[in-house]
Amino acid sequence: MSNELRPPKIQITQGSREGGVVRESLAFLRRPIYAWHWRRRNRWLLRRGVIHAHHWRNPPWNKILVVVLWILSLLLVAWVVRSAVTVMWFRDGGWSWGPYNPDAGCTDIVTSCEAVNGIAMPVLLLAYSTVVFLAWRLLRVRRYYARQAREHPEQLVQTAGSLVDKVVGRDQVCDAIMNNLHDRRVRRPHVIIGNVGTGKTALMVHLTERLAASGAIPVPIRLRDVQREEDLDFCELARKRFGEIVAPVVTSGAEQDRVWRWLRRSSDRVVVVADGLDEALAGRELAGLRDNAIRRAIAQVGEEKVALPLVIASRPHDPLRGMQAAISELEPLSDEAALHYVARAGTWRADLKPIDRLVEAANMAESPLYLQIAKDLHARDLLEPVWSDDGSGQLETHDRWALRESLLNAWFDALIDGVIHPELPIDCDTRSAVIEFVSALACIGLASDSARVSLGKLDPNLGGANGHAPRERGTDEEWVERTARSLGERMGQLQHPDGYLCPSTTGSDIHARTPWMDVRIAATWGTRMGLVHESGDEVRFQHSIIQAYLGSRFLGAQLRGTTSAASRAQQAEVTDTSRRTPGRAAHLARR
Repeated sequence: MSNELRPPKIQITQGSREGGVVRESLAFLRRPIYAWHWRRRNRWLLRRGVIHAHHWRNPPWNKILVVVLWILSLLLVAWVVRSAVTVMWFRDGGWSWGPYNPDAGCTDIVTSCEAVNGIAMPVLLLAYSTVVFLAWRLLRVRRYYARQAREHPEQLVQTAGSLVDKVVGRDQVCDAIMNNLHDRRVRRPHVIIGNVGTGKTALMVHLTERLAASGAIPVPIRLRDVQREEDLDFCELARKRFGEIVAPVVTSGAEQDRVWRWLRRSSDRVVVVADGLDEALAGRELAGLRDNAIRRAIAQVGEEKVALPLVIASRPHDPLRGMQAAISELEPLSDEAALHYVARAGTWRADLKPIDRLVEAANMAESPLYLQIAKDLHARDLLEPVWSDDGSGQLETHDRWALRESLLNAWFDALIDGVIHPELPIDCDTRSAVIEFVSALACIGLASDSARVSLGKLDPNLGGANGHAPRERGTDEEWVERTARSLGERMGQLQHPDGYLCPSTTGSDIHARTPWMDVRIAATWGTRMGLVHESGDEVRFQHSIIQAYLGSRFLGAQLRGTTSAASRAQQAEVTDTSRRTPGRAAHLARR
């Protein structure tokens, strides 16, 4: 009996739906509405407590003024239309509007009518011309400028190189700065400080894009061009830069000034984005006045009747102490944001685990430059060899600086092979020659601790009328000579694989030139590769990390040259001493 199958205690039966046809139909119709409601509620819950940037709008008094101008303009148009209709069809007694006939009423009081007409007509014409200016010229300039800032912010920011890409993880910083600049009552200048490679310029590019999307007019300026104390005026620098950008769409300088005054004073939409404060007033003659000049220029911005919104990016240096500005230190990106930035360049089949480990092991979040390099390599399936060269694939055993060097090596190898910047119509040998020239210029810049390097250092013909390159601060002529000699040897090996040396590298005239490449052409191609920025007879390295990496390729020649010079001096000392004290000479020789 214990093994018999017992009947179930609960019997399940299926019947008709409890709701019925009507309720089920109503529920089916209400389902999209409920889904839309809960989506909005979930979005609101996620956004609650998060600071978002306010939209730039005209001040209230400006809106009232524009409304009044439009009313006066419409009144003028109605007056002109009525006069034209009266002249054409109501010449006898005038056009009566009910009991009121202006033409007949002014017959007996001509003097009063002329007085009113003489006062009212200029006012209406002024209002009409202002409305035409606002509705046509100003709107056209604003749309052109906003489109440039939204679509090509890296072209407006002059300090941005070609390696600057879309920034991630900086939206909260931009929103906080934009909200403070938006409020007239609490706005003050903001100074963003960060060390080399932390992404200050990338933040300025992103902030320019966000400001333009919010209705503001961001005006990026480059402070390293300011080398005189009287030129350090942020408002004047912004006005000149604004004129350069809108020059294609303005008809005259007067129109440009009128647009600037309306945007700056009436609309309060201009925001100055300045980069490179540490490079301003860098001359020796201003060494003692530089700190006070910078503090005075920033304080002058807040003392104006309408305070100018100002954001400055700079490296840490002395003038920042005691400055009347909000100073914020730029923190590194999070590893999650860095991984998202690199991973989005690949396909959906890519394995994100090794990329995550590489981003963490190399600490790429400290510098956006390494993130951009890793993204370029990952988009071309060249990132995996960076961590698998030793065969182990264990990223934990790699040194951070070794991984970063591997990234740079892989990126430059891809640049030489034409995988990166394939649009440049030059072969691999020419690309190698360009990198050799740029590396030599970087090495010379490292000797003088300067990002600017004169092309005349490698070609005296570019140095001026006397045939000599201008001497830069802290530049050692022997350092330049050894760099030029090493460059000539490398160029000779590129042109002659058998090791033949170029004739230009021998003799007293030591400068690197070959029949198929010179420093001017190399600077032009280097600019198109995004390595340098060519300006006249000099180049500027926009990325300190790139300059240090390229310059290190010629440090071996400097060390060999220094060792050879020291050996020659020691040998001369041994020879001179051996004539007098043979024991001392033997000791020096053994040493």
